[in-house]
Amino acid sequence: MGNPLYYILFSLISGFFIKTALSSVLIPLIFISLLIFKKRFIIALSVALAVLAGFILSMQTDRVNIPENDYVTDMRVERALRYDYIAGTGNAKMLLRTRVSLFEGDRIYGSFRIKKIKSNTDYEKYLLESGIGYTASPIIIDSVKSTRGVERIRTILINRVKTLYPDDKINGFINSLLWGYRKDLNSDLKKGFLHSGVIHLIAISGQHTTVIFALIMVFLFPFPLPKRIKMLIGMSLIIFYGFLTYLNPPVMRAVLFISIIIFGQMFSRDADNENMLIISMIVMLVLNRRNFYDEGFILSFIAVYGLFMTSRIFSPKHSIYKIFASSMLILLLTFPFMMFRFKYVSIGSPFFTLLLLPFFNLILPLSLLSLIPILSFLCLPVRILYFFIERIILFSEKLPLFFNLNIDAFLFAFLFGIIILTLNKQFKFSAILSFALLIYQAVRI
Repeated sequence: MGNPLYYILFSLISGFFIKTALSSVLIPLIFISLLIFKKRFIIALSVALAVLAGFILSMQTDRVNIPENDYVTDMRVERALRYDYIAGTGNAKMLLRTRVSLFEGDRIYGSFRIKKIKSNTDYEKYLLESGIGYTASPIIIDSVKSTRGVERIRTILINRVKTLYPDDKINGFINSLLWGYRKDLNSDLKKGFLHSGVIHLIAISGQHTTVIFALIMVFLFPFPLPKRIKMLIGMSLIIFYGFLTYLNPPVMRAVLFISIIIFGQMFSRDADNENMLIISMIVMLVLNRRNFYDEGFILSFIAVYGLFMTSRIFSPKHSIYKIFASSMLILLLTFPFMMFRFKYVSIGSPFFTLLLLPFFNLILPLSLLSLIPILSFLCLPVRILYFFIERIILFSEKLPLFFNLNIDAFLFAFLFGIIILTLNKQFKFSAILSFALLIYQAVRI
């Protein structure tokens, strides 16, 4: 029958995207009928409740209705984008457009012109799905109050990187790599990462978090402390790092994984990676409904699922083969979603991941250590590593790796379903779904 958690996760997502009350009743009834027939009443009940929970989440809204007008108010900068900022006032989130240089956590006092965001472009649709319904343009800025708390520490670290690496290309790259601060990331470099299919390497991910956690444990190793205390200190520091990066989905997932593993080791319990992945995804979807629309959230879980499947399907003895196999599998899993959501695919991901991953595994800890005053000499090897990374990325832009492709929601569901069923050796169901895909395409034509 398979892992029941898959049924619950699928039911939660299905319930969220159901648009009619009739469907919200029919789908759980079908599940219950099938599962009761197999004498799995508890699972059937869980599936029905998951569909209902997803449907309730879809009905919630966090948008605030604000008439278009000029307002005297204060706003708090929540995220710095390439050219604009995400700011909040009260319960409303807005796209703040200003040429004033600001940091995350800054509070701005003044007069603002508020306008509603239309859904005319893909970017505007993305903003609306992210809960950002308005743009705010400053008329007069009276004052700006500097950041405090975690935001203040984040600002200090960002400025420290800029001081150590005066070159805007390098400091923009390192700040993006360490803290997820992409405002200063060079646009040509970002385009190159997209073209080569390795944008996931520069995004803060579970791999980043794991490397940093390992670095923390290495530092704690010489201290005469009990193992449990060291693990708790490491877990506390990695949670703090998560707050420094604003707990984006991959970091939050990695923090959950590490915390579960640590608690499991402390109480002599082994944690199942697949179950951890599904449970953390369910928790994060329930806690934040915006994750249902968050491309980074979805892609990060697909990528981790691909890593788990690599270990299950292949057993390569050499690490290079394992990296290549996992990259190919992740590329296969992300193909349908990339075509559906972004309308493009890049076939260079496995090759350039294999080529660039060693550089990233070195530059990440070295750039972090270089922030310590007595270790600032590490800036030189960081600059050398960046030089090679930049050259490889610029070379990738000369190759025909980028293709514009577009599929609809039904075709995405068919393709993704076929891939998942095939990887789980459910060949009979995969063949049925493939036949349904053929019929669907024939009807469309």
